[in-house]
Amino acid sequence: MIKNRIIIFLGVAVAIIPFTGFPSFWRDIGVIAFGFVISTLSFLVIRDAVQDYNKGRVRDISEPVPTFVKSPISSMGVATETVSNNS
Repeated sequence: MIKNRIIIFLGVAVAIIPFTGFPSFWRDIGVIAFGFVISTLSFLVIRDAVQDYNKGRVRDISEPVPTFVKSPISSMGVATETVSNNS
């Protein structure tokens, strides 16, 4: 999660750099450095997600997902929902 926050922060920094008034040489160095760090962190986030999936920490897509169905009571003006498992 911390990697995601760093990626967002650096993305905002890259968007702000052109308006800071730095000389073009330093601005280019900053954008290239931040871009490299963003790319590296993005790769690490994807790698971690794949490892979590392979370890079974992520729910398999073939598992049934609970769905909401309308209750007969809802037709009487009472807002209720029941959970139905697609098994």
